[in-house]
Amino acid sequence: QEAEKRRQAESQMEAQQAAVIAEMQQAKQQQALSTKAAEDAKIKAEQEAEKRRQAESQMEAQQAAVIAEMQQAKKQQALSAKAAEDAKIKAEQEAEKRRQAESQMEAKQAAAIAEMQQA
Repeated sequence: QEAEKRRQAESQMEAQQAAVIAEMQQAKQQQALSTKAAEDAKIKAEQEAEKRRQAESQMEAQQAAVIAEMQQAKKQQALSAKAAEDAKIKAEQEAEKRRQAESQMEAKQAAAIAEMQQA
């Protein structure tokens, strides 16, 4: 009977050890899965952050291009306005030269008429 009790106690202890080992293996497996899930989440977060950085970089490049284009257009507009102002001034100068030439011509004609009348 003693031997039977010992065998039963040993058998129970082995069963408990097996259960503890199985529980430890399950916990280890669960920890590995949790670690893998955490690593996957970290990788996904890094990928998302990289996508965001690339999108921001692209947006900044597009904004810079638009700003450069606007500055170029503004510069071109200023040049066009300057050219128009220069053309206006030149036209006014030409008109003034014509008026002066006409005035001189009229004065010469009047002088010639006066000279003819005297003669």
